[in-house]
Amino acid sequence: MMIMLTFDDAVTSSNYVYFQTIMDQQFRNPNGCPMKMTFFVCDDGGRNDYKLTRKLFRKGHEIASHSMSHRFPKSWWSQASVREYKEEFVGQRRKLSQLAGVPWENVRGLRVPFLSINGDSVMEMAKENHFTYDSSCVNRLLVDSTQHALWPYTLDFVPSGDVCDQPGRPTRSYPGIWEVPLTQYPCGDGEVGYMLDECQGHIGKGHATDVVSFFWRQFAHHYRTRAPMGIFTHATFFQNERRALRGLLEFLRGVALLDDVWLVSVGQVVDWMKQPTPTTSLHSFKPWKC
Repeated sequence: MMIMLTFDDAVTSSNYVYFQTIMDQQFRNPNGCPMKMTFFVCDDGGRNDYKLTRKLFRKGHEIASHSMSHRFPKSWWSQASVREYKEEFVGQRRKLSQLAGVPWENVRGLRVPFLSINGDSVMEMAKENHFTYDSSCVNRLLVDSTQHALWPYTLDFVPSGDVCDQPGRPTRSYPGIWEVPLTQYPCGDGEVGYMLDECQGHIGKGHATDVVSFFWRQFAHHYRTRAPMGIFTHATFFQNERRALRGLLEFLRGVALLDDVWLVSVGQVVDWMKQPTPTTSLHSFKPWKC
């Protein structure tokens, strides 16, 4: 089973502290290679620290595009044109290449700010500019004891409202483009979320053990079908939920002991989807090697 840990927004000296804390644990995959995270990076008016972004990339983590401006209002993104999306996402890819030293072809993924997509515009832009995947669609079904987690899927076919539950979901097919969806899950107290931020005030209000239990519940739902588990968040979540980072680290320590669980980037999940490989052969699976 694959677990993806991703962070959105600008990389700064204040949030890099959390990333470093995770990296300091030196979590390893069954093949001995370090875990990989994905950072959906935006310039955010020059707030992004490209030296720290370069540092993350050199440590082997995936850098993806999260737009140049991350502008408000949120509704702008659901109405943006192909040209405007290109300015935002290709523009950010260019900055990552020029200022952080991330090769152009390595910026393979994107996530629309606020997940407020104009699906046909963003997917047409992604296809024209050779992005490999998007991760902005939210799965309508709540993953619990009765529903299975959703696997990534291609946009060779038009997605239904169940797998992309946004008014602006794509209405046409975009062969070759992958969608890595966000899954809705119960936060507790009757609340649901698709990013950890959505669960703020619910999973972190108790002890760190409550946070660990939350992650293990989500793990169990995904493990039934081995569908990839996404832990999608912003680093600011750890500022607001002091126990959350401690709980996350304890959970990662537990899954890192399992010989059939891999802590990989979103891009590595897509690599596996393109070339499904049995557990017995994953130690030699080239996209997951060090």
